[in-house]
Amino acid sequence: MDHHHAHDHHHAPVLGRHGSRLEDGLAHEADHDAWTRRDFLLRMGLASAGVGFMLGQQPVQAFGQAPVLQTLRASGTDRVLVLIQLRGGNDALNTVVPFENDVYYRERPTIAIPKTSVLRLDDQHGLHPALASLMPLWDSGHMAVALNTGYERSSRSHFAGTVNWVTGNGRMDDGSMQSFTTGVWGRYLSDAIDNLGAPLENPLAVRLGGPVALFQSSKGNLGVSLGDASFVEQIAERGFYDADDARLNGRPYGRPIRHLRQVANASLRYVTSVQEAAQRGTNLAAYPNSGFADNLAASARLIRGGLGAYIVSVSIGSFDTHSRQGGTEGRHADLWRTIADGVAAFLDDLAQDGLDERVAVMTFSEFGRTLGENGNNGTDHGAGASTLLFGRGLQGGLYGRQSDLVTELYGGDPAPTMDFRSLYATLLQDWFGVDGEEVDALLGAPFERQRFVAAPVRVSTDPAPLPTEFTLAQNYPNPFNPVTTIAFTLDEPALIRLDVFDAQGRRVRTLAEGFRLAGPHTVTFDGTGLPSGVYHYQLRSPAGTRTHSMTLLK
Repeated sequence: MDHHHAHDHHHAPVLGRHGSRLEDGLAHEADHDAWTRRDFLLRMGLASAGVGFMLGQQPVQAFGQAPVLQTLRASGTDRVLVLIQLRGGNDALNTVVPFENDVYYRERPTIAIPKTSVLRLDDQHGLHPALASLMPLWDSGHMAVALNTGYERSSRSHFAGTVNWVTGNGRMDDGSMQSFTTGVWGRYLSDAIDNLGAPLENPLAVRLGGPVALFQSSKGNLGVSLGDASFVEQIAERGFYDADDARLNGRPYGRPIRHLRQVANASLRYVTSVQEAAQRGTNLAAYPNSGFADNLAASARLIRGGLGAYIVSVSIGSFDTHSRQGGTEGRHADLWRTIADGVAAFLDDLAQDGLDERVAVMTFSEFGRTLGENGNNGTDHGAGASTLLFGRGLQGGLYGRQSDLVTELYGGDPAPTMDFRSLYATLLQDWFGVDGEEVDALLGAPFERQRFVAAPVRVSTDPAPLPTEFTLAQNYPNPFNPVTTIAFTLDEPALIRLDVFDAQGRRVRTLAEGFRLAGPHTVTFDGTGLPSGVYHYQLRSPAGTRTHSMTLLK
């Protein structure tokens, strides 16, 4: 049976060494034993400064959710942006082909995509044939193509180009250069947590690949790094370290090891949201067999599992095709076929229960390639690099314009005709609902908004009125099998504890514990593994105690 089959997410092929999968038997068990604290911290991105999900020297769970995030959640805006980095500099001209431009064919006698092979978007532009699995998205109006994106006098350096795309740096109208040292999406997320308060219940962003600095902000890195799909699977299986491991008893270093595990668990408490989402989430469609598709499949599981992150990043490379790039077939074609098949499966997966309505996908690359092919049947570092966007919430079509390849050149190569920060401005304002003036502040200047978001979100940043009483609502649904939601409100900030008890009064689960801000809160209870019957859930706070009953019916 295909291990990518629907619902079989636990057996999906994973990246890395033998022993990562359940199918590897004893090697899999040995892999568990070898999963050290340092490996866990490294792969979570917590072992080095600037990578971890930290604010200064504190874990992110010590800080609160700002009114912007609360308002977004209260308004029902639960949109997600998936960023796909094309590492190495994608050849935009062989991706979106100007098949009526004779200069294109003159400059690329070997690697140009024949006019008869392109997948036509209109009477001037066509996609590389390797993107065939994405054409249904184009035909249904759910694929937007932003032509020739970049910035004036763009860098041909991989490092500088990536930094600029990540931070939003680029040449300004007055000739000056932006000098942000933080990521665009990090600044957006930083704005959303600038007030102290209750612990974050989930990470704001997830990185399964892509630039480390993508979510970097003045408050630290606001994205949790999961490494790859195999690590998501490990979290789902194992979660925290066993601080009460009996094997530590009597050992000379048992006590300090137990203490280290307790510290690690406390520092990584927010990982419970990743673990629970990975356990709850399933894949409802088959995926192709590639590491890139594995990461998209893991992303879909986390989204469906209710992780609540706003931004997910994945990465694929290498697009640095200096030699043997190929035309309709070859390295470049293979990369795009992998992406197209993976994205098509990802959106098909999300479409099974309507999640594709609130997920947008965007590709980006540090620069495009040269107009002419080189002597090695490849291309060198260029400037303009077209961007593709996918999703049912988008208005498909062509945006911007291609370089004419004659007058619109930068050092002899296609000059960008659309500032990439225009895409960021559009996504921030129309997809996430950030106020226009705040968007301009995040980007350091106003940039033209495009119209590729079909239903722009308009969210007021005025804080929602606080409740006037302490309440615990009846769970919904009830009866349930096996998952239900419990909602409560606090009329003032307080230390709370929410427990579930069986009919005999024995505590079976603590669903929430610690400081919470005034306002509405929701918690999910998963009764998997518990017998059918009546259970009681009890909320305690300084304002009093509230209890309700619920029925698990299997």
